[in-house]
Amino acid sequence: MIQFVETKAREMGLTELLALSTQAFTYFQSKGGFVEGNPDDLPPARREKYEQSGRKSKVLVKRLK
Repeated sequence: MIQFVETKAREMGLTELLALSTQAFTYFQSKGGFVEGNPDDLPPARREKYEQSGRKSKVLVKRLK
């Protein structure tokens, strides 16, 4: 599924993917090539929702080449 999203993102001209996870972050890191980011990596509107949720999800980032 990650490969499908990467392909679509590249077709759209995007340069990075962001994911939020409370439990599957090791999967995204080991299998998907994501690295741990921080809330500042999120777009402002999404960061606001992130902060309001209180879930403390990890932010994961993958730069697309």
